Amino acid sequence: MGSRANSCAHEDSDWDILVFANSRVLTQLQQKEEFKQSSKDLNIDLLILYDKDHFEAPWTSWDCGRTKQRIKKGTLSEWNFKPDRSNPNIGHYKGTHIPTSSSRICKMYRIWAVEQGWIVYRDEEL
Repeated sequence: MGSRANSCAHEDSDWDILVFANSRVLTQLQQKEEFKQSSKDLNIDLLILYDKDHFEAPWTSWDCGRTKQRIKKGTLSEWNFKPDRSNPNIGHYKGTHIPTSSSRICKMYRIWAVEQGWIVYRDEEL
């Protein structure tokens, strides 16, 4: 998701990754300093979907590894997230930080999944 998935990335753009997990995984990541440092070093903006709708970054975000920011959190419903019914590996959401438009419809790509890792696309409960 983000600028790299939507053809508007710059050379120093981060990699935005949304992980479908649970609150236990979020808590475990929050306690692992080595993952936080790796995320910063690799320029990854990681978000954990910990229930059917809510996501949160496990750590304070970094602006391209330089400026400390607040912890990101929100909901898929705020993003107006919708699965692509013709391709189970793509979802769409309302982009708010894409430079071309404050209401652009953006793509989200599934890059890896386990059997229950993409449940939102099948409209089932977690």
